[in-house]
Amino acid sequence: MKHIIYCLALSLPFVVEASCNKKIDDSKVMLFVDTNNSELEIKTSEKAACERGEKLVIVPKNYQEYSKYTSAINENQKKFNRCSKAGKDCSSLEQDYYASVDKLEKFKMAQPSIEEGIKEALSQIKEKKGKLQNFTISGHDGGGSFGGNKGGFDRFQLAEMIGEYQDINEVSSVLLLGCYTGVQNEIYAWKKIFPKARLIAGYDGSAPLADRPQGHEYLSDILLKEKDLLKNADEKKLLSYTKSNIKSLNQLHAAMYLDCDENNEFYYGADGGSKKFRPFDMKECEKKKPEMEAIVKAMAKYESGEMDPPSNTATGEIRQLYIQSRRLEHCNAIIGPENGVNTNNVFNLLFYEGVKESFASYYKDDLQKAESIISELDLAAIEKGMEDYQKQQDQIIKTLSDKVQLMEKDPEGYLAQEKEKLDKLAAEKDKLLSDPEFASVARFFTEDGLFNYNFQPTPEEIDKLQKLMPIITGYSFTKQNYEIEKNHFSEALTEKKRILEATKTYHEAYTAPLIEVKKRIANKEKLVWSPTFENLNRKSRKETLDNIHQMNALMALPGLPQKQRKAMQWLSQVSTNHLVHFQNPFSWHEFTGKAEQPMFSIGLNQVMEGTFMPYSSGYSTPLPGMIGGGFGGTVGGMGNGY
Repeated sequence: MKHIIYCLALSLPFVVEASCNKKIDDSKVMLFVDTNNSELEIKTSEKAACERGEKLVIVPKNYQEYSKYTSAINENQKKFNRCSKAGKDCSSLEQDYYASVDKLEKFKMAQPSIEEGIKEALSQIKEKKGKLQNFTISGHDGGGSFGGNKGGFDRFQLAEMIGEYQDINEVSSVLLLGCYTGVQNEIYAWKKIFPKARLIAGYDGSAPLADRPQGHEYLSDILLKEKDLLKNADEKKLLSYTKSNIKSLNQLHAAMYLDCDENNEFYYGADGGSKKFRPFDMKECEKKKPEMEAIVKAMAKYESGEMDPPSNTATGEIRQLYIQSRRLEHCNAIIGPENGVNTNNVFNLLFYEGVKESFASYYKDDLQKAESIISELDLAAIEKGMEDYQKQQDQIIKTLSDKVQLMEKDPEGYLAQEKEKLDKLAAEKDKLLSDPEFASVARFFTEDGLFNYNFQPTPEEIDKLQKLMPIITGYSFTKQNYEIEKNHFSEALTEKKRILEATKTYHEAYTAPLIEVKKRIANKEKLVWSPTFENLNRKSRKETLDNIHQMNALMALPGLPQKQRKAMQWLSQVSTNHLVHFQNPFSWHEFTGKAEQPMFSIGLNQVMEGTFMPYSSGYSTPLPGMIGGGFGGTVGGMGNGY
């Protein structure tokens, strides 16, 4: 087994501060939400709260209790990795490591969720007639989603909670301590939650590790120099002030939004060149179209499987594309989806190796069971189904072709033939309607043979109607079609030719993958495979995409046994959801020994037993999608480099 790469923020012992010697105004509250091992940041915030003369409230209240669990994980991780590097049998140490992970998970599950903790804090602030002045959150960010070893939530949930407490929402500054939290898209989103915020600070790249002094200096400077920052009304004054007073700004991937005096809005963040303060203006997005189109073009080769995603997530082309797409994400709403960038898709292709392992781990048992089921594929039945399908399609095309030829050569003969069919159907219809057995339901049909919905049939009448309807509707359709062809023959011929060509084209496109199936059967090749970890590990992403296409092609065959059809329906759906559309928990970007449950997960038994029907079971072309949501993992600190 590879070395455990489960990464935790530095778990340093928490130092209890001496009582603040300044007068604290309990009506002015700073709220710090800690999803990770953020005790050093909390300590920094406590000092700043004292200097500001404001009260600091921390969520979760028992944040310190997590330390013993994370310390145990760190220690067991080190022991296992040392043993593994020495080439020894480390199975017992590996078990100790996973046992410590399970203990943290069990402890976390027994605690109130982060969302519940925020709601309780807001309720108490309101009850004590307080007003919220500052909001700070620390954790991994996945585009508005924060998570860590204490749980997680996203800004949509927070917006709903804050919406219920607008009377205490006087937040003037927001600190988002996570990766890519200060890109302009995030600024816009958080500004909507905290409309009175005049300062929003975060990062436009990877956030610093939890033990890096510059990160804590940045946090302290923003909290203590907020008012002085906002006094500067132009770019030059801001740049001069920050160079002298917030030195950490240029030592980190720091970014911030400022609504300074005289209503001047500024943004400080990366823009392809040297970082500087500039007006906060969405009009710049129009100029970014070529850059965003270049990202989309560059990503296409990875999305299609032409190139495999990288194993190195820290550097390389996709890492650079991810950085660019996060910084330009706010422009999607301006330039339109056709020129926009699917940032979540870039993220998950960057971390595709972790996603694969998390997927295979979470669905491990079901994937193995599905593999056993599809290994029993009846190739003879599949081959016969394809032959039957081919004959049906050939007959449909021949019938259409014969009609077109007859219409071109002998229009009168064609119409006489169609009139003969219509008369035959009319005779069958009249015979049935005159039969005493069906006399009671005659009122349900008009003289033209159309169904009359003004009457409500009894159960007995429904049985009779079911026998009548095929003849009645067949007659109505044939009559309508005959009248059109008789009165508009030239137009009808043109339309018939169009339908014939469309049917041929569709048939060719639809049968192309089936021809490939026949070749594989002839060569005794494996038709499809289950995306277990072992299979995914030795297959390229292109092979994985081809496997999904192949399953969808097989499911279109009438000769496929129901058991295998359902197993492939499940395999196709979960593979598309998680390996193509990336509807995954944020924590899946790095496998940590235990994969978190997705927000929308489908069990194999649900499909086999018919209690859940996959969204589609026919042949389709999977396209990139969005992360479904969810949080977890214990990678932590102020972002830890994602």
